[in-house]
Parts: sequence; C-alpha cells; structure tokens
Amino acid sequence: MNTTHFKGLNRAAQVLFALVIMVACDTDPKVETDVYACNNLLLNTHPQTTDFDNFLTEQVADGLPGLAMLIHTPEGFYTGAAGVADIPNGVSLEPCHLHRVGSISKQFTATVILSLWQDGLFDLDDHIWSEESGDILRNIANAQELTWRHLLNHSSGIPDVYEIDFWWDYYDDPKRVKSATQELDMIRSQEAEFPAGSVQDYSNSNYILLQVLAERITSQSFDELLRERIFMPLGLTETYFSSRGDRPANAVRGYSDEYGNGYLRDVTEHSFGTANGTGGVYSTLWDIFKFQQSFFDGSETWEQELIDAMIAPSTIDFLNPEDWEYDGESRISRIANIGLGWFELETEIGPAFGHNGGLMGRKARAWYFPERRSHIIYFINGDGGKIDDLSRPLFRIHMIDLLDD
Repeated sequence: MNTTHFKGLNRAAQVLFALVIMVACDTDPKVETDVYACNNLLLNTHPQTTDFDNFLTEQVADGLPGLAMLIHTPEGFYTGAAGVADIPNGVSLEPCHLHRVGSISKQFTATVILSLWQDGLFDLDDHIWSEESGDILRNIANAQELTWRHLLNHSSGIPDVYEIDFWWDYYDDPKRVKSATQELDMIRSQEAEFPAGSVQDYSNSNYILLQVLAERITSQSFDELLRERIFMPLGLTETYFSSRGDRPANAVRGYSDEYGNGYLRDVTEHSFGTANGTGGVYSTLWDIFKFQQSFFDGSETWEQELIDAMIAPSTIDFLNPEDWEYDGESRISRIANIGLGWFELETEIGPAFGHNGGLMGRKARAWYFPERRSHIIYFINGDGGKIDDLSRPLFRIHMIDLLDD
C-alpha cells in the first residue's frame, strides 16, 4: 500500500490512522471452558479485602472487561478479580488466571542479561560490537558505540521498531509471528535518534536486540535462558515464554475498543511482540509477585550488586522530560528514573520500582513501594477507548489510594 499521503502526519498521528483504517476481523472463538481452570494459591488475609473486592467490581461496572489484582502490605495479602476472562464463552475472571504481561517482560530480559554479566561474560560498559555479533548489528544505528548498559537503560538512540512501518506490515497479517531477528530487520539502515549514551528515550528495539545477543553469546534459546536463570530457580510454575510466539491455551483473552465506540474486538490471536524479550512473557499475579519480591525480600536469590545495578538512578536526562511528567491531579508526579529494566516512580507515598506493560488488548502494572513495604500488581484484559480512560486514573490515582488507606 502506498504511504506517500501520510508524509505530512507526525508519527503518533500516522500510527493512529493506520490502526483505524487497517483492521482485520476475527470470529469469536469457541473453546472448552475447562482450559481456564486454575487454583487460587493465596488466601486473602488483608483487613481491607471487602473494600478491594468492591473496588474491582466498580471498575468492571464502569467498563473494564476484566480486572485482576494482587496487593501485599504489612497488613496482609489480597488477590481478587472481577469481570470476564473470555466473553463469548462466559468465563469469569479469576485471580489465578494467566495473562500476557507486555513490557513487564523487559524486567525478565534485564535479569537474564545481568545474570550473564555476573557470570563474567561481559562488563555492562563493554561495547556490544564484536566479530561474533557483527551480523546481528548490521546497519543498526549507533552499532559500534553501543554498550550493554545503553540497551538496558534505553539510552542507545536506536529507533523503536514499533513505529508506522511496523504497523503497515503488522496489519497486513496480524496473526503472523515475526521472530526477534525479523523485527530487528525492520529498523536496519534507520538513522539514530540521538548519540548513544547522551539521553534516554524508551525504545522496544533495545530489548529485542538484548534477546538476540544473549542467544548468540550463550548458544541457547531465550526460552532456555529464562527457564534456567529465572523461572526454575524462583519456582515460577505459571510463567511462560516462547521464541516461536506460541500462546498458552489457558491465557485469558484480550479485547480492544479500537474505535472508542464501546465495541470490544477479540485481539487475543494477534501476534504483536509475542516472540521477543520486549513483550512475550505470560504469567500470573502470584508469579509476578514472587519474581519482583525476590529482589527486595532479603533472600540470596540475586546478588546485591545485581539489584543495586538494576534500580540505580540514571545519571543522564530524558530526551523529552515532559513526556515523563504527570498532571497535577495525579498522585504520581513523574517517572523519575529508568534503571536497568526497572523504572522508578515519584509518588505521594514514596518511590516505587517496577514496570508497566501494554499491548493489543492487555494492560499490566507491577510496582513495589519500599517505604510502605507494599506491592501492587494488576492486569486488565482490554485496551483502547473507554478502557484507556478508566485505566489511566487507576494507575495514576487509585493505585496510590488503595495503598494509602
């Protein structure tokens, strides 16, 4: 399709226009509902359990298809869910259900890379260019200046693969799975956004490249690296990743209000980012909690040097600082730092460390507040339109309210 007539639009407008006019229709899938059966592993001990239950019910009544949440504070645990996991098959959402967690996957990818660093395979400030990696980095912006740290903290200057050219190709066949290498091919010969290490700006390409490099230097698939270095040691029995983009059959379905008219389309089978280290992990509330808690519970799972490196404040500025500030009504003032796979929020109840995830029909949030010794993790199986309108205050205001009562 000729894209010449889009040249006058900025990138955000181009992407929006592409989403509006290039939609593939899906039929409602019919499945055996037993596939969603799961066991809730946690008894609610939090004194505000009833209040939390009511909050979830209200959010779903306002328009979210489904909302699952875990809260852990010194007062106790809470897990709950409201809404539906599968609309046409009438499956209610449960706290134990499996979700695709989007960019929270980057925390897993960063952990793999830092574990390889601790094994002595490289230093974080080593250049990634080598004779061995030359084909991977062919025609990648800033390739000969890039270090592992530049990729981990989004200071590489590499353009984000998920821009307008990607969307044209993606909507030509939304269910076609691209490998991590095939996605990198889409940014070859593109100009750098800025000199490597000069500023920070979020780019999914960084974590796709980290996956491919990790596979090369270890001669292992990323599936194997995740299982051996994270999933198995932490007992994450309900966390999955596939370099082939396979979707677990028991993952809840994702819905999108693409036109903002309240009509939800099932986009579960769309392949956006399914086979890479930037967004391909599936997990549960409990497993994400165990993963994030492992960095802050005083255990010996990770060396302190690794933890300190992950959450250390960046010493460089954002490319566009205003993009990381929130409005005056928000209880989160800004994203203060991008660490190595972890973000830091500045909030009314102290700093928080974690990551957000969002992609076709999914939203995921996972944050730890050290001054409150509190975690909050939640998944929404929808995006677009009114769902976005509801999810925005849920993150910026209500999430803090729930921990501050």
